Amino acid sequence: MSNSDDLKTVYLALNGRRTGPYSPADLRMQIRAGKLSDAVFAWRSGMATWLPLRDVLGELPPVPPPPPSAPSAGGKEFFADITGLDRLEGFSLRRFFAGIFARHTSEEVTDFFCMGGSDTRLPLNRVQTEWPSPWIFTRLMLMAVVLYVGFYWGVDMFRNLKLVPGCMFVGNFGIPFCIMVLFMELNVYRHVSFYAVLKAFMLGGLLSIFIALFLFGQTGFSAAPLAGIIEEPAKLAAAMLIGRNMMDGRALTGLLLGSAVGAGFAAFESAGYTFESIIALCMELKRGGEAPVDPGALMQMRAVLSPFCHVVWTAITAGGLWLMMGRQKEEGKPGSVLQALRDKRLLALFAVPVLLHTLWNCDWVQAFGIIAYGLLGLAAWITALRLVQAGLRQAAKEKSDAGL
Repeated sequence: MSNSDDLKTVYLALNGRRTGPYSPADLRMQIRAGKLSDAVFAWRSGMATWLPLRDVLGELPPVPPPPPSAPSAGGKEFFADITGLDRLEGFSLRRFFAGIFARHTSEEVTDFFCMGGSDTRLPLNRVQTEWPSPWIFTRLMLMAVVLYVGFYWGVDMFRNLKLVPGCMFVGNFGIPFCIMVLFMELNVYRHVSFYAVLKAFMLGGLLSIFIALFLFGQTGFSAAPLAGIIEEPAKLAAAMLIGRNMMDGRALTGLLLGSAVGAGFAAFESAGYTFESIIALCMELKRGGEAPVDPGALMQMRAVLSPFCHVVWTAITAGGLWLMMGRQKEEGKPGSVLQALRDKRLLALFAVPVLLHTLWNCDWVQAFGIIAYGLLGLAAWITALRLVQAGLRQAAKEKSDAGL
């Protein structure tokens, strides 16, 4: 072992903090003993960015299988084993939203929405590989809330029915659109144009609804818990059709296009439920019967819950498909769509939104209200963030392979 291996030159990113320095020799011993993962991010002098430890240390000693442990400890790794998605490393909500209150110029917003063009595409050497801070999403979300409150107050204050469509538009489309922008900010490559994202949002949303309605008609499924078995494949199929020319094997590309299709699906579906409740209310009032579900309350409930269902569910399925295509290429396989769809890791990952969707529609889950929805949403977002992490590591590997 060379003397340079004994020098403490390597820093690690653990639990959102920089630790170290450590010597390469010590880190190799920890990896060999199974005390440290070679997937944690590391940095040493001369490097332009943080990379997985395996890339920093070069050739690593073989890591022995984990020792036998109690079922609860083994269960912690089960999801990573079947999906190939590592646990979150270096993620912090405080750092994630650190850019919200920072000063930003209007030119930064303009540059963001002009991304993806032939002369505005971000060069690889400027692609960041650390967790982004989605400040544009946050400000758009605040704007959407202010607009909705303004329209809602205006309807109540002035009793003017002409304000109702504005309230419906913001209520049904505002928050799903903002979550889609969040995934735009998470796409560190900045290589998908805003036009392509809007196309996935509008055409992909409509196409996914048509595919779902066709499948419902062919299968005869009507029970709400079975909707996930139909709607999740329908949305993934729409994302594949809309993004057929952008299947680059990058998880962040799939996450973005999937979130756009899911946002369109959620917005159009919510608009349909709102319109249906308005018609039902008018008919009951005309007959003098008991008023059904309040359209305003229904719209608000679906708006509040929208970040935790269709948008993130479709982001997971599409992000997983794109990621598996990329990994199959790394493994020396063709990386085709059909081959990726047969990948057991993708099938396991695809089961997550289907299961969450099924539970979301179960009566016994709905009985627990916002707590149950919050837990299901948390599970979805943890999975999505693991995919984002995989996408950031893909970007780091691309830069490393290019010598950047």
